[in-house]
Amino acid sequence: MSRRLRRSLALFIVLLGTRAVAAPREDPTEHLNTERDALLDKIAKGVDVEASTHRFAALLKQRDAVVPTTKAAMDVAEAARKKESDRHSAARDWEHKFRESADYRIRLVCELTPDPSHPPEKRTHIGDWGRLTRKQTFERNPADDDRPADMGELFEVKGVAGTYVFDGGERTRGHSSGDFHRFKGNVGDLVFVCPHEVFTERWRQMPAGWSGTYVHSGFAIRLERPPVIADKKKFAPVYRQMSAFSLYTVKDEWRWPAGQNSFSLIEVGRDVGNGRIQIEDQGHVWQLEVPQKLAHRDLLVEGHSVWMVLGTPRFEPAPPDGKAHGLKPPQRMVVPVLDIEAMYLFEKP
Repeated sequence: MSRRLRRSLALFIVLLGTRAVAAPREDPTEHLNTERDALLDKIAKGVDVEASTHRFAALLKQRDAVVPTTKAAMDVAEAARKKESDRHSAARDWEHKFRESADYRIRLVCELTPDPSHPPEKRTHIGDWGRLTRKQTFERNPADDDRPADMGELFEVKGVAGTYVFDGGERTRGHSSGDFHRFKGNVGDLVFVCPHEVFTERWRQMPAGWSGTYVHSGFAIRLERPPVIADKKKFAPVYRQMSAFSLYTVKDEWRWPAGQNSFSLIEVGRDVGNGRIQIEDQGHVWQLEVPQKLAHRDLLVEGHSVWMVLGTPRFEPAPPDGKAHGLKPPQRMVVPVLDIEAMYLFEKP
């Protein structure tokens, strides 16, 4: 055997041997092994070396497609694993930061609307915003006579829909989940108020000269600018939770009037091509239809949550899934995306 052939054979054996150490107990390419062994035998004996070498390389390529075996294939697989690991790490970092935002908090406590003075469908717990008009330190009456009185700080905000009063002391919930922040603000600040629970009658602990809707629970934050939803009046959107869309995938019909736009904080799913994003939520599957030239389309990162204005859903025949659906063929809900924003509330530090 020539030195060149011996070198080639040694290379093949090294390639196989390096993989064999880490090979799974069940070889997914076992059907190739008989031919592989026969080719190695031919190469070792110097029989049909050129043809056997070409065929061996083809077998190795087939195996690479299933189990990375060559160094090049293993490098590609490792790069793919690292890319996926980095994606998950970035998603976790983003999720941690997002959970500290007011946009995350608001979906748990109250709702947004472009015009709080005209809330749709008689909704309650509507967030409002306006200027902080006055503040005053006062002595809270103790809830229990055995407890000493403590000091609070009362704030008044004149919003779009009404005037709100809240105690910015330790009883006021901050927007971060599980935290209780003291609200700090000055007259003239732009403030967003999330009135989750209110007293419409005058609060008994209010100092003399104070009136307005007392916000007992919820949160208040200072804003850099009015909520972005205020810029979406042209769409006249109504807030819907993401789960509302998932619910109607089962019913194959849309409850609300055709032509009525919605907006929602949507967790972005997998890009399935042709301008479609697949959403999988609570066991239900539906799709977003996103125009290629829509502004902020780059925000559609899988696993991230973004605000979207959505048009009326439509139902189209779904690909067969092999399951029986009775007389009615399976339908897939497709929702057109009209607008995308990363955030609606820009909090002032």
